[in-house]
Amino acid sequence: MTDLYILLIVYYLLTGLFFYALKKKASHDKKGLYNYCLILAYACPPAGFLIAVLLIMADRFHKKTNWAEEYLEYISSDLVNYEHIRAEALHDRSLISFSSGLELDDTDLQKKLIVQLSSGSVANEGGMLRKAVNQNDAETVHYAATTINVLSDRYRKQINELKKVFTNHRLEETAAELSLLYSHFLSSGILPLRQEKSLIREFYQFLVYAIKYFPKNATLYYQLEMLYIRNGEWDKAELQCLKMVHDFPDLYFGYVGLLEVYFKNNAWSQLYSVVDQLNEHTEIEKLPDKYREFVRQLGA
Repeated sequence: MTDLYILLIVYYLLTGLFFYALKKKASHDKKGLYNYCLILAYACPPAGFLIAVLLIMADRFHKKTNWAEEYLEYISSDLVNYEHIRAEALHDRSLISFSSGLELDDTDLQKKLIVQLSSGSVANEGGMLRKAVNQNDAETVHYAATTINVLSDRYRKQINELKKVFTNHRLEETAAELSLLYSHFLSSGILPLRQEKSLIREFYQFLVYAIKYFPKNATLYYQLEMLYIRNGEWDKAELQCLKMVHDFPDLYFGYVGLLEVYFKNNAWSQLYSVVDQLNEHTEIEKLPDKYREFVRQLGA
């Protein structure tokens, strides 16, 4: 046992000296990479040292793209620091879809598209990222898998923080904000099925609890009706939507829920009736994109 301790001490000393020498000669932009490799080497002796050396060698062989450094910075820092990548990604996404981008032999483009998805502004980003996980290119797979974990952790952290605020202060705006965050997390498609079901139960319990405190908050009722629709609980969804139409006739919330329910169940006469009510009570331009053209066509 004493011999093992001595070996570990020698290992840590030599490893520290090795990386100290590297960092002393390194440019400023390389020190982050070497710091990460040092932590890796210390955390998992001796395999961590071998992996760290491989990363450094790979970085030197890929100076043109700097993929190793980008990846290491990416998993250790907030994505807000990657505005330059996002700007390029926005341009690339205007020229080519995400799925098509994965088909091309262009690792840089694939990474840019993945980082763009991490902004959370793209619907079903989780589904698209899972496509990237199935790519053959190791860099793309690492970027996609890490992005899924980063996004999931970020959503969960934000939810937990808002739950604490709501528990301590019982603010109506916090309840509404938290309900929207739950909704975005679910619609992202990031979670596997079992975790998604668990999140749905958690979301439902929160909505029922919050509505007791704020029985006149339209956003909370809207999220509840959409949760019923998501689960295929059509009778509950219809009752909730009808209540929304009655209590908030000037908002589109209840109407669009009824559109979902009646369209899914082929209830055409009720569907046309809802379209007429929408045209009478709300401004079509305020509807979400997925409903706007649908209502225009049926109401023509």
